[in-house]
Amino acid sequence: MLSLTSKVAVLFGQSLDDQAVAEVVSDIERVSAGLSQKIWQKIMLLQELSTTMEAGATVPQDGAKTAVPVTD
Repeated sequence: MLSLTSKVAVLFGQSLDDQAVAEVVSDIERVSAGLSQKIWQKIMLLQELSTTMEAGATVPQDGAKTAVPVTD
């Protein structure tokens, strides 16, 4: 969805010779790339948490901080 939004903005911007439009298109591309990166980062964290939970978490030592998994 983010990629499509970015590509539509580029296609629209190509038909106009306005500097402001070019800047907005650039901003849209930058924002969509940043959001995509954050989404993939969160997916990787969830996969890592899932793998850790499947492997069986060890009991933490005294004073160690632990993450509590969220379930439905």
